Amino acid sequence: MKKFYFLLVAMMVGLCASAADYYALHGQITGNSNWESVLLEENNGWYEYTGSFVGGEFGIKKVASASASSSQLGWIGGNANITEADKTYSFVNGGNSKSTLQGNYTFRFNPAEGEVEFVTYGGVITVNETYAIHGQITGNPGWESTDMTEVDGKWVLTIENAVAGDFGIKRMENGSQKDWYASAGAPAMAAAGEYQAKINGTNWKSTLTGKVSFSFDPETLVLTVNTDGGGDEPGPSPVTTYTYAIHGQITGNELWETVNLKEEEGLWSWTGAIVPGEFGVKVLEDGEQVDWLGSDEVSEISKAGTYGLGSGVNFTSTLEGNYTISVDPAAKTITFTEYQGVIDEVTAYFVRGTLVDGEWNDYAMTDKDGLWSVTLTVSGGEFGIKKTVNGAQAGWYAAPEATVIDAAGTYQAGGIGVTNWENALEGEYVFTFNPSTEILTVTEAGGGDEPGPGPADPYTYAIHGQITGNELWETVNLTEENGLWSWTGAIVPGEFGVKVLEDGEQVDWLGSDEVSEISKAGTYGLGSGVNFTSTLEGNYTISVDPAAKTITFTEYQGVIEDVIAYVLRGNVVSGEWDDYAMAESNGLWSVTLTVNGGEFGIKKTNNGAQAGWYAAPEATVISGTGNYKAAGIGGTNWENALEGEYVFTFDPASEILTVTSARDGVSEIAADADMEAEYFNLQGVRVENPSNGLYIVRKGSKTSKVVL
Repeated sequence: MKKFYFLLVAMMVGLCASAADYYALHGQITGNSNWESVLLEENNGWYEYTGSFVGGEFGIKKVASASASSSQLGWIGGNANITEADKTYSFVNGGNSKSTLQGNYTFRFNPAEGEVEFVTYGGVITVNETYAIHGQITGNPGWESTDMTEVDGKWVLTIENAVAGDFGIKRMENGSQKDWYASAGAPAMAAAGEYQAKINGTNWKSTLTGKVSFSFDPETLVLTVNTDGGGDEPGPSPVTTYTYAIHGQITGNELWETVNLKEEEGLWSWTGAIVPGEFGVKVLEDGEQVDWLGSDEVSEISKAGTYGLGSGVNFTSTLEGNYTISVDPAAKTITFTEYQGVIDEVTAYFVRGTLVDGEWNDYAMTDKDGLWSVTLTVSGGEFGIKKTVNGAQAGWYAAPEATVIDAAGTYQAGGIGVTNWENALEGEYVFTFNPSTEILTVTEAGGGDEPGPGPADPYTYAIHGQITGNELWETVNLTEENGLWSWTGAIVPGEFGVKVLEDGEQVDWLGSDEVSEISKAGTYGLGSGVNFTSTLEGNYTISVDPAAKTITFTEYQGVIEDVIAYVLRGNVVSGEWDDYAMAESNGLWSVTLTVNGGEFGIKKTNNGAQAGWYAAPEATVISGTGNYKAAGIGGTNWENALEGEYVFTFDPASEILTVTSARDGVSEIAADADMEAEYFNLQGVRVENPSNGLYIVRKGSKTSKVVL
């Protein structure tokens, strides 16, 4: 009976494997809380992956080729709670499964029987480190990974038909992402050359097209880019001059909207949430509609399946939920397939209106650091800002009341809905929208390549107080964009004010203008009054407008990526307490300072706010080079008795501070090779006889991670 049951399951969900089937484990359990795909390897009918696992949700993707990021053909979930290893679980076409297992396992999936197992693995896991380009530049707007090849210590990849888009470089261990490398400075990539990367940098924004070659050096984190024919050669023309789009109510806009389909192997598809309504298929040539396809015979779509396309009436669909819609121009069919996977949301913004040629059109905006911009030559008309998710409209931003835009400036939107802006401008202007503050900024284009206006004054600004989580008060610098100085992160109740800085030195202090208690999101006046007291708690964007003398708190609904850094903080250089930024290399954080007495500790920051303090377990004088163990988060400040130039290196994994002379650091490192290795667990406790597991190894002044 059990075999019969699993055969029925396999027939129902189409899991019977063949030599050409490929599967990927997709979820959080390989260590990436944002979900990732890891390709499974076939082994006598089972598809397997061996590695270190953590608790979380997961499922299995059936993919088109031997790449975890290739096109998804199906989703297999189990609705199972996996709490025991070495046990077989039934996996059917259900929702996501949850696992609480942590440690080293071989994950096994049998498509024919519909079974999943986590088999305890006691061997040594060989770490296979690889790199991949991940982004939009291969032509997939939904992002995809393309593996790089190792050549003489560098990782290379040539993309024959690159397109413009965002990208970065993933470092993977056994197929699981461990690090993300992107721009260490300006993200623009418009020409061949060398580009410096850093961990968790800003995604590169490439405008290169045609044949582009990449070479990444993991030691220096330098990405070398070469182009063939200047990088301006267009990719191959599509097989047909036509493109296709769904037009109707089913993507959620009862006023009808157009959602472009994406071509792959002759099929034009889109995956997303649909609702009941009417629709048809637009046939486009160079973006202009040249034909309209309705039903062939059956016009009512009440269940998943394939329907004929022809010149009949519009379709009426009663389907609701997540579906993949595929148009086959050759067969003249449209297919609706229920989609069980996780839909990654791709959000974009458009200026939509009649302000260019008198016709209602969408004008795509480009994202840069959370701001969306487009340059248009306008003349009269009306418009708003359209938000889309996976191509379907998900919001409309316009004026809170009838508003004429007749000059450059900032305009507050009134939330989703409201009244279209009336445009009275003529000429070339840049329209920039900030979704966090819902502010539209209009500036003169200045030829299209000129940067926007600089800040209104020579000062920079910082939040100083308890609200970023440090009850002893701390300073968090704000970042300027179009005259606004902002920071996004987690805040707690407490007092605060705004520092005004010139060349890093405080020259003024801003407190409340009238209202000093902040108990809800909104805009408050800045002045010379008392410090603010906030009762807010959660994720917020804080924006200071020096020109308007206001501070705005906006609740932030997005995902805040943790940007961790370490800083040596003390009075060891000038006698004054200052922060000295440390640079990261292979998990170690270092800074070179010329010191003279004083005391210090190591400050951990998350998005600029203090998240930890590492110092000595007891009163300790640093009078020579060597290794110094911290006391976890907290401890007693180290007392510095050194004079001269020294390198301070901190290992967060082992919580060990290493001090070396800047002059003879090279010889000290060379001497490390002759020193005995010491092993520590992940809590920093020394282990005399390490067995299977992950350990921190210290050899002299160098530390590393190993799996035994």
